[in-house]
Amino acid sequence: MIKGLQQLGAEVLLASDGAALQLLRAEFPEAPSFVLPSYRIHYRTANMVWNIGRQLPRILYAIRAEYSATARLVREHKIQGIISDNRYGCFSTKAASVMLTHQVHLRIPGRTLEWMVNGLLRQALARFDAVWIPDFENAPNL
Repeated sequence: MIKGLQQLGAEVLLASDGAALQLLRAEFPEAPSFVLPSYRIHYRTANMVWNIGRQLPRILYAIRAEYSATARLVREHKIQGIISDNRYGCFSTKAASVMLTHQVHLRIPGRTLEWMVNGLLRQALARFDAVWIPDFENAPNL
């Protein structure tokens, strides 16, 4: 996607953290890059609900910090478009914002908990102008 945007003449700025940012910098050393706050998610058990639930306050704090960092980058670099790869704080009302994700409906044990979590997920995705789901056009697909 980055190569395609560059071929179309778009100036691409990279923003991430940790190993993902290192990989992006290695692949695109000419592109300006910026560090975003880390979600620092750890999977200590096989229970996903427990893993995320325990870390939710820190994740929400990181999302708020990421939103502030994104607002600053949009303002300082006059960014016109954002493609966010599962980073829920990387959106702006001042730039077209797209979420790139497969996570549009989470399966969680317990109907009530699943309903609540997916309601929050829908609210988070609604902040973006579009949601892109990488998939195949024909079966088998999502």
